[in-house]
Amino acid sequence: MYIFNLMGMWLSGRKKKVAVVAGVLALGVAGGAAYYMLDTDQKSGPSKIYSEYTLIAIEDDQPILYYYDLKGENASPIQEGVITGNMEAYDFEALTIAPDGSVFIVNNDSTTKLYRIDVSELDGNPNTPVGATFIGDTGISVIDGAKVCSLRFIDGQLYGVGNVSKILYKFNLTYGYAREVTKLKVSGHFRVDGLTQGADGQIYLLRSRSKNSELWKFKNFFKGEIVKVLVIEGSRKAEAISSHIDGFIYVSDDERLFKIDPKTYNITVDKVHGYDIEGMDFWKVN
Repeated sequence: MYIFNLMGMWLSGRKKKVAVVAGVLALGVAGGAAYYMLDTDQKSGPSKIYSEYTLIAIEDDQPILYYYDLKGENASPIQEGVITGNMEAYDFEALTIAPDGSVFIVNNDSTTKLYRIDVSELDGNPNTPVGATFIGDTGISVIDGAKVCSLRFIDGQLYGVGNVSKILYKFNLTYGYAREVTKLKVSGHFRVDGLTQGADGQIYLLRSRSKNSELWKFKNFFKGEIVKVLVIEGSRKAEAISSHIDGFIYVSDDERLFKIDPKTYNITVDKVHGYDIEGMDFWKVN
């Protein structure tokens, strides 16, 4: 066994991988830094590694699952492992975490396909694969922007929004097929790349733009009525969003992680990471 400071690792720069040869077990904190133990014989459960300040994330064209520790000093995401499964293409566009801790992702090739990653696959060891189980084809064609680039569990049900079709879908968790709920009541070109529910129950949308993406919210979820909250000044094409239990909303473009206070409209840059994050969600399971 070995002891090391995970937050002091060599994960700097874009798309670099962590080379760790063992499972990771949480050990303690000293001098403001988290320390961990390497165990070459056992895997660790996510409860030993993740906390309420952990963001699970995925890149666009990289079959790799990552996680951030927002309380750590390391700006870059840490590799959880390479995603394996019956996938013909790697075009990951969305990620969310179910109430039981399993991770749901979509992979877009000719159609949007839904996958589940069980909690048992999350071990903090980048050398072990992360197995993704194919749930089913949603039946949504990626042609003409109908593909899904946002996922979120809301009141125990899985929803997503078509990238530019503006259609709100509800997904069957057993077979993967999608049912159209409504269409967003907004005119003109409107690209949706994120969906989240705030700590107060408010449901938000991330409108992605090449410059200064926007945060919107639902006035009526099932009728598709939405209103703009704010412009994320300084952001580029933001494509991932998640809400924390402390009330803040986090948004990521391909360089930075923004922290938003939806009450005061204050926006700060929490981390500069340099990764093309397409989907992320906070770990919520004890």
